[in-house]
Amino acid sequence: MIRFLRKSFKNLNREDGQSTAEYVLILAIVVMLVLKFKSVFVPEIDRATQGVGKGINSIIQDMESSDY
Repeated sequence: MIRFLRKSFKNLNREDGQSTAEYVLILAIVVMLVLKFKSVFVPEIDRATQGVGKGINSIIQDMESSDY
């Protein structure tokens, strides 16, 4: 059992664990920034999605009124 554990720990690649930890830290920073500036981005995203929705509705209405 002890031989198995020693062999397992020797085969453990530390770089993989380090890069995973770096990705987790970067993700945590991005999440914190999004939460911090959420009040700035939400109205802009809302306006953008409403504009897209209006554009899609006008295209659908144009298609319905023409002879396809």
